[in-house]
Amino acid sequence: CENFDQQSRLCKIYDDRPSFCRIERFGELYGIEADDLGDTAADSCRDHIEQVYGGESLEAERFEEVQEIVRVNAGWEIVDDNSESMAGFENLSREQQLDELRKSKAQLEIAAGQAESVKAKEQFQAAIDDLEEAIATLSRQQR
Repeated sequence: CENFDQQSRLCKIYDDRPSFCRIERFGELYGIEADDLGDTAADSCRDHIEQVYGGESLEAERFEEVQEIVRVNAGWEIVDDNSESMAGFENLSREQQLDELRKSKAQLEIAAGQAESVKAKEQFQAAIDDLEEAIATLSRQQR
Protein backbone atom coordinates (compact mmCIF):
# COMPACT_ATOMS: atom_id res chain seq x y z
CA CYS A 1 0.00 0.00 0.00
CA GLU A 2 1.37 3.38 -0.95
CA ASN A 3 0.14 4.81 2.37
CA PHE A 4 2.06 2.33 4.50
CA ASP A 5 5.23 3.76 6.03
CA GLN A 6 7.68 0.84 6.17
CA GLN A 7 10.01 2.60 8.58
CA SER A 8 7.41 3.41 11.23
CA ARG A 9 5.25 0.43 10.18
CA LEU A 10 2.16 2.62 10.40
CA CYS A 11 -0.51 3.80 8.01
CA LYS A 12 0.08 7.40 6.92
CA ILE A 13 -3.66 8.04 6.42
CA TYR A 14 -5.09 5.89 9.22
CA ASP A 15 -7.84 8.29 10.34
CA ASP A 16 -8.88 8.94 6.73
CA ARG A 17 -8.31 5.45 5.29
CA PRO A 18 -10.87 4.11 2.83
CA SER A 19 -13.66 1.83 4.01
CA PHE A 20 -12.06 -1.31 2.52
CA CYS A 21 -9.17 -0.81 4.98
CA ARG A 22 -11.50 -0.83 7.99
CA ILE A 23 -12.05 -4.26 9.54
CA GLU A 24 -15.43 -3.25 10.89
CA ARG A 25 -16.60 -2.86 7.28
CA PHE A 26 -15.11 -6.09 5.88
CA GLY A 27 -18.22 -8.15 6.48
CA GLU A 28 -20.49 -5.61 4.87
CA LEU A 29 -18.23 -4.85 1.91
CA TYR A 30 -17.16 -8.39 1.08
CA GLY A 31 -20.11 -10.44 2.35
CA ILE A 32 -18.08 -12.07 5.13
CA GLU A 33 -19.96 -13.72 7.99
CA ALA A 34 -19.21 -12.33 11.46
CA ASP A 35 -17.73 -15.68 12.57
CA ASP A 36 -15.22 -15.57 9.70
CA LEU A 37 -14.23 -11.93 10.07
CA GLY A 38 -11.23 -12.51 12.36
CA ASP A 39 -9.73 -15.17 10.11
CA THR A 40 -10.30 -13.02 7.04
CA ALA A 41 -8.62 -10.05 8.70
CA ALA A 42 -5.69 -12.23 9.76
CA ASP A 43 -5.35 -13.53 6.20
CA SER A 44 -5.30 -9.94 4.94
CA CYS A 45 -2.57 -9.11 7.44
CA ARG A 46 -0.57 -12.15 6.31
CA ASP A 47 -0.84 -11.05 2.70
CA HIS A 48 0.25 -7.54 3.56
CA ILE A 49 3.19 -8.68 5.70
CA GLU A 50 4.30 -11.03 2.92
CA GLN A 51 4.11 -8.29 0.29
CA VAL A 52 5.94 -5.71 2.40
CA TYR A 53 8.46 -7.80 4.36
CA GLY A 54 8.41 -11.24 2.73
CA GLY A 55 6.88 -14.51 3.80
CA GLU A 56 10.02 -15.60 5.62
CA SER A 57 10.55 -12.31 7.46
CA LEU A 58 10.76 -11.82 11.22
CA GLU A 59 7.50 -9.86 10.98
CA ALA A 60 5.75 -12.83 9.35
CA GLU A 61 7.17 -15.26 11.88
CA ARG A 62 6.14 -13.12 14.85
CA PHE A 63 2.67 -12.57 13.42
CA GLU A 64 2.13 -16.33 13.14
CA GLU A 65 3.46 -16.91 16.64
CA VAL A 66 1.08 -14.37 18.11
CA GLN A 67 -1.83 -15.74 16.06
CA GLU A 68 -1.22 -19.21 17.42
CA ILE A 69 -0.97 -17.99 21.01
CA VAL A 70 -4.20 -16.06 20.73
CA ARG A 71 -5.97 -19.05 19.19
CA VAL A 72 -4.64 -21.53 21.74
CA ASN A 73 -5.45 -19.32 24.70
CA ALA A 74 -8.92 -18.61 23.34
CA GLY A 75 -9.49 -22.35 22.94
CA TRP A 76 -9.86 -22.10 19.16
CA GLU A 77 -8.88 -24.89 16.85
CA ILE A 78 -5.63 -24.33 14.97
CA VAL A 79 -6.60 -24.66 11.32
CA ASP A 80 -3.23 -24.08 9.65
CA ASP A 81 -1.34 -26.97 11.22
CA ASN A 82 1.21 -27.14 8.40
CA SER A 83 2.74 -23.76 9.20
CA GLU A 84 6.40 -24.14 10.12
CA SER A 85 6.39 -21.16 12.46
CA MET A 86 3.35 -22.49 14.30
CA ALA A 87 4.90 -25.91 14.68
CA GLY A 88 8.12 -24.27 15.80
CA PHE A 89 6.34 -22.18 18.39
CA GLU A 90 4.49 -25.21 19.70
CA ASN A 91 7.85 -26.92 20.31
CA LEU A 92 9.21 -24.03 22.35
CA SER A 93 9.27 -24.28 26.10
CA ARG A 94 6.69 -22.25 28.02
CA GLU A 95 9.42 -19.80 29.00
CA GLN A 96 10.46 -19.35 25.38
CA GLN A 97 6.82 -18.86 24.40
CA LEU A 98 6.50 -16.22 27.11
CA ASP A 99 9.65 -14.52 25.84
CA GLU A 100 8.23 -14.39 22.30
CA LEU A 101 4.97 -12.95 23.58
CA ARG A 102 6.84 -10.32 25.58
CA LYS A 103 8.92 -9.37 22.52
CA SER A 104 5.77 -8.97 20.45
CA LYS A 105 4.18 -6.89 23.20
CA ALA A 106 7.26 -4.65 23.34
CA GLN A 107 7.10 -4.13 19.58
CA LEU A 108 3.44 -3.18 19.82
CA GLU A 109 4.18 -0.75 22.65
CA ILE A 110 6.80 0.95 20.48
CA ALA A 111 4.39 1.17 17.57
CA ALA A 112 1.65 2.50 19.85
CA GLY A 113 4.01 5.20 21.07
CA GLN A 114 4.70 6.22 17.48
CA ALA A 115 1.06 6.17 16.40
CA GLU A 116 -0.26 9.58 15.53
CA SER A 117 -4.01 9.05 15.77
CA VAL A 118 -6.02 8.28 18.88
CA LYS A 119 -7.79 5.47 17.05
CA ALA A 120 -4.50 3.80 16.10
CA LYS A 121 -3.26 4.10 19.69
CA GLU A 122 -6.50 2.51 20.91
CA GLN A 123 -6.15 -0.38 18.47
CA PHE A 124 -2.54 -0.97 19.47
CA GLN A 125 -3.61 -0.89 23.12
CA ALA A 126 -6.32 -3.47 22.45
CA ALA A 127 -3.71 -5.76 20.86
CA ILE A 128 -1.35 -5.14 23.80
CA ASP A 129 -4.17 -6.00 26.21
CA ASP A 130 -4.78 -9.27 24.32
CA LEU A 131 -1.09 -10.13 24.54
CA GLU A 132 -1.04 -9.32 28.26
CA GLU A 133 -3.96 -11.69 28.75
CA ALA A 134 -2.17 -14.40 26.76
CA ILE A 135 1.00 -13.84 28.81
CA ALA A 136 -0.97 -14.10 32.05
CA THR A 137 -2.71 -17.28 30.88
CA LEU A 138 0.55 -18.89 29.77
CA SER A 139 2.22 -17.85 33.05
CA ARG A 140 -0.55 -19.51 35.05
CA GLN A 141 -0.22 -22.67 32.97
CA GLN A 142 3.52 -22.69 33.60
CA ARG A 143 3.12 -22.81 37.40
